[in-house]
Amino acid sequence: MSDHGFSLRAYAPGDESAIQRAFAEVFRSERSLAEWRWKFLEPPRGSRILLAFDGDGELACQYAAITVDAVWGGEPMPAAQIVDVFSRRRRALGPRGGPFQSTMERFLAECAGADGAAPVGFVYGFPGERHQRAGAVTGHYFEPAALVRLQRASAPGRSRFPARSWISEGFDAHAADRLWRRSRDRYPCATVRDAAWFRWRYERRPGGRYVQIGVRRAGETRAWAVLASGGEVAHWVDLVWDGERPADLADLVAAVSERARDRGATAVDLWLRGDGEAASVLLSEGFAQVPEPVLRLSAIAFDRRVTVPQVLGSFYLTMGDSDHF
Repeated sequence: MSDHGFSLRAYAPGDESAIQRAFAEVFRSERSLAEWRWKFLEPPRGSRILLAFDGDGELACQYAAITVDAVWGGEPMPAAQIVDVFSRRRRALGPRGGPFQSTMERFLAECAGADGAAPVGFVYGFPGERHQRAGAVTGHYFEPAALVRLQRASAPGRSRFPARSWISEGFDAHAADRLWRRSRDRYPCATVRDAAWFRWRYERRPGGRYVQIGVRRAGETRAWAVLASGGEVAHWVDLVWDGERPADLADLVAAVSERARDRGATAVDLWLRGDGEAASVLLSEGFAQVPEPVLRLSAIAFDRRVTVPQVLGSFYLTMGDSDHF
């Protein structure tokens, strides 16, 4: 497909070299090829990448997303997290917004199922101001939702866990699958957080930056956390809880805080949108709400069963649903 001298096409093997160069130029950040492959070639449900090239064959724009298994109203519904959207300004100029606008519109049409493309129920992401404005012009993007972090100081000293629970550390596929099957009714609108999700999102990501922590009681894993440490504030990036006993989640809070402190962090923070019950437990354990300083949530719905306000208000969201953490 061509548009004003620019050609639009899906990613093909070998394009990653041009993508990596453009990514480094636009975002002023170097990313390893292993990280790119993990992000786009290894997700359980794959990814979507649409590229725009100028007449010289140089990459001008990219619109991309990671396809995820999600549930909506308890029913399976594919969704996609929009990531790594960029345009190189000196190559992306043109009428009506130029190739960036065309790339965005074509990408979203394919997400809706145009020309036989596999549709998704909705897409979500965390656009910067420029991309938010571009989407708003076409009527695709609505006003994004503000996000809130829950934050508290990490444990001041070593905690003693009661005999009722046992704390495990490390990825456990069997435990993750069993916990999701037992807990999924608590998450009617969410990314499916089964073993495939935890394995790809955290265990296989290059760099080994995450620790997975479980609380077990009476032979079952009751709550599961993923902690990303390495700075003064440790990010609690994911959480699944069966909801049976607040004490199990309180034990997980203690375990997460202790491990954050052991890794040099003075505080722990997380997103916990769409689970008021768990948020209440964390608030009772000393967490406080603080505004998310940078990111906001945006969404576009394609399935008639879904509306944008529902996604912005009801979709279970943790930091693990964003590629920023």
